[in-house]
Amino acid sequence: MTWTAPGITRPGGSLSAGERTLLTGLLAWHRSTLLHKCAGLTGEQLAERSVPPSDLSLLGLIRHMAKVERIWFRERFAGQDVPRLHGTGENGNADFEECDPARAAEDYACLLEEQRLADAVVAQASLDDTFTTGGETYSLRFVLLHLIGEYARHNGHADLVRERVDGVTGRDGAPLRAHGRSGAPSGVVQGTFSVRVYWLRLNVRRVPACVVEPTPASL
Repeated sequence: MTWTAPGITRPGGSLSAGERTLLTGLLAWHRSTLLHKCAGLTGEQLAERSVPPSDLSLLGLIRHMAKVERIWFRERFAGQDVPRLHGTGENGNADFEECDPARAAEDYACLLEEQRLADAVVAQASLDDTFTTGGETYSLRFVLLHLIGEYARHNGHADLVRERVDGVTGRDGAPLRAHGRSGAPSGVVQGTFSVRVYWLRLNVRRVPACVVEPTPASL
């Protein structure tokens, strides 16, 4: 049987909780959004570079985010001695350029595992815990914010790539909960809505024709 990426139910969560709950909840939502944009596609479809001349593909984004999760949470923050995923050695862009449709299920599972291991690291730490790399000191709070931004940016890429693969857009079959079409919050009452959270959760469907390519500096 041909493997296809499974369906995803994106998590809900409080829009007025404390900082830690908001940050981890938003990261979980953006993680699931990337997987949602891959749902129902075969390995061949996931590996399709549908927006030429860009080398972006959904499988490339899956591989890239697995690499980013490992670098920031396990390698840099937790100081674990783990090898780098895709894109080391001679080809630093291998996560995008060396996608193999036959390994799509394995790459998908790898991302899920990196997310699980990252969550285990975060659960044992304070947002104020720090580490130093490249002469700069970072907090876990920064890492969570950085990963939210990284996923949000690439989810915009994924939206365009997916639409070019099979016509499915970000709203098909699973509209964003509690968001109106005009961009104003709907169904959120009692003054508890956080504008900061709302803008982080915006999912832009239309982007300029010039697709911004990820670079090693964005890791």
